Amino acid sequence: MPSPRQLKWICRLWDELTDFDACHSEAALFHLMKTVCGRIDADNAVWVGAVRLMRGAAARRDPLRGWRGRVMQHWLKPPSFMRAAGQAMKDQDTPDPGMTTMAVAKRAGVFRSYRLHDGFVNLAKFKRTEHYRLFYKNLGITDRLWIAFPVNADAESYILFDRCGSSKRFSI
Repeated sequence: MPSPRQLKWICRLWDELTDFDACHSEAALFHLMKTVCGRIDADNAVWVGAVRLMRGAAARRDPLRGWRGRVMQHWLKPPSFMRAAGQAMKDQDTPDPGMTTMAVAKRAGVFRSYRLHDGFVNLAKFKRTEHYRLFYKNLGITDRLWIAFPVNADAESYILFDRCGSSKRFSI
């Protein structure tokens, strides 16, 4: 349960977001990412819009259970992150899209949040993967927070917050 101070901050942020016209949704998203990054001491944020492309037997055979990220927005856009994001989108259609990607997709349909260092995935095993090397280590990401929520039965929204080059972990 948020404290009165936290609740006041959340309400102020929502009020600020309602001041954006619908035609300025990208500016509202960047405001949200920048504001939350400042509040939780994150170095960057990424929004991903995901859709369900498969159902039934095809989805059960799929490593991502039929879900695919289709649009991505970064708050900050360092070239190394942008190249990695493009590769990550391509890797969704490989037999091994990455342990964290599969773990997020596994519980699609419910609100969920994860921290990299919470047992979300076997971190020791994850750190030995090519996915970790390419999308975390090479980018200096030392911790990540995922917030995932369904929009409807066939769409989800994810916001990821990163800490880079820091031993400080996200906390509750």
